[in-house]
Amino acid sequence: MHALTMYVATSEGKQGVRANTVVPGLILTDAVRAHLSEDILGGLGRATLTPYVRQPQDVAELVVFLASEKSRYITGQMISIDGGMSAHVAMNTGD
Repeated sequence: MHALTMYVATSEGKQGVRANTVVPGLILTDAVRAHLSEDILGGLGRATLTPYVRQPQDVAELVVFLASEKSRYITGQMISIDGGMSAHVAMNTGD
């Protein structure tokens, strides 16, 4: 996916085409809630660097922004939206 994003960004950018990839972490949809235990769901909040519970709206708002003219100078990017999970290794707190 990264190679495709970079290819489109570099080959079509001068024509006004922007290409970015959104890399969401685990998002708490109804399907996810139905398949994960309460223990696992409770632990997900400890694995992020933010105090927020992940919601589909968080990803949707990023996609809307990227599709708008407000992001006209953003292209060729892989954007993680995972509450910082990819920025650190979760430590066992003994909880």
